[in-house]
Amino acid sequence: GSLAPRVPLRGGFAPLPKDAGSKFLSLSAAFTTLFGICVIAYPECAFKYMLFLQSEPASSDLVREMMGCAMVAWGCAKVTAIRQGEQACAAFCRLNTLPMTLLVGTMIKNRAGPFATAAMSLFLAACGVFGFL
Repeated sequence: GSLAPRVPLRGGFAPLPKDAGSKFLSLSAAFTTLFGICVIAYPECAFKYMLFLQSEPASSDLVREMMGCAMVAWGCAKVTAIRQGEQACAAFCRLNTLPMTLLVGTMIKNRAGPFATAAMSLFLAACGVFGFL
């Protein structure tokens, strides 16, 4: 038997524009990077946003700043994928389903606000769509 998939996923299902993945990652990279910078440089602003999402702010300056740095790095990784083209964007989205799943699971486990959990769940779903379809 052949190892080829029976149902082609990439490019064989959704009527999505060819650049839809990079457009999604561009939006996601901008949000992630800017929010990461906000968490580091303007914690009061970031905390107000986190409270709007009904999530608790980080418990210490160290944790908050490390979270901000990680978000900036995540945004930079998205930009790197965008610069490499649609195949790299699709690969990034596929791989990104793992940390997004862990993030959503952590939010559910710790009873984060429903709006925040729903928003991150939508980003997880988008990673699945742009990574696998």
